Amino acid sequence: MIKRIKKYPIFAIIIIFCLLCPIFIFVSLHIEENIKLNKFITDRKLDKLKISKESAIIISDSVKSYFNSDITKWKTTEKNFNKMPYFRHSVLDMLKSHEAVCGGGTRFLTRILIKLGYNATRILLLTSNFGSRGHSCVSMYINGREYFIDSINGGIDIETLFRNYDIGTIDLMIIPYSKRYDSVYLDAKYNEDTNIQAFQKKFTAYSYEALPFSKILNTVKFNVYVLNFHRPSVMISYIAESVYLLYALCYLTFFLFNLVLIFNILALFKKIFLKKRG
Repeated sequence: MIKRIKKYPIFAIIIIFCLLCPIFIFVSLHIEENIKLNKFITDRKLDKLKISKESAIIISDSVKSYFNSDITKWKTTEKNFNKMPYFRHSVLDMLKSHEAVCGGGTRFLTRILIKLGYNATRILLLTSNFGSRGHSCVSMYINGREYFIDSINGGIDIETLFRNYDIGTIDLMIIPYSKRYDSVYLDAKYNEDTNIQAFQKKFTAYSYEALPFSKILNTVKFNVYVLNFHRPSVMISYIAESVYLLYALCYLTFFLFNLVLIFNILALFKKIFLKKRG
């Protein structure tokens, strides 16, 4: 069996090429996406802005003005969220369609902010019913301070609050666990401002969603919701918002798995063949 494969290496090359072909396609799409996203940034001179909350708000406004968030007027994007692709729509898709709501807008804004040097990631603000009326936005760190930046259709109240106040996870009324103190501590600070109190009343919890544990568990039929309080790295956040890169990594994993499987099968056949000859 091994001798036959060595005798006809062209077949092995064809098999490897067919397995690698989807990876090449998705990587090329990711490169195209980066080129067009760079054009979006340079056309609006967003790359000339210094890293600051004020600059992030300008970038957010550019994203808002680019998209149509009225689902009833969408022409190309799937309106039924249950029928959307597993990884949702890519930045390249959104650049073409100009259609998105808070989830897509967060992906778009996060990619731009990371490209411009921000420590940015996706965060989901959860209401008391855990998700049915939640809102996706961007969490970014500047000089050790966390700020929320709205993406799309958060509403005038959220947009105004994020602009006028330095809102972060510390302002949410939840009690996460801290290993540092080996005890439970209150993560939210008391604030007498009625606007912040209204925000705290509406959104009771948060979850960093670059690592979508809940979605993965739901895929394998575990109907649970996991709140992720651990902030992911910038690299993880970038990969999570890069759909074609995710597909490429999935196919690479599939390729490596099949490669290992094929080598093990061939090794097994070799042992059987040698055993029979011996």
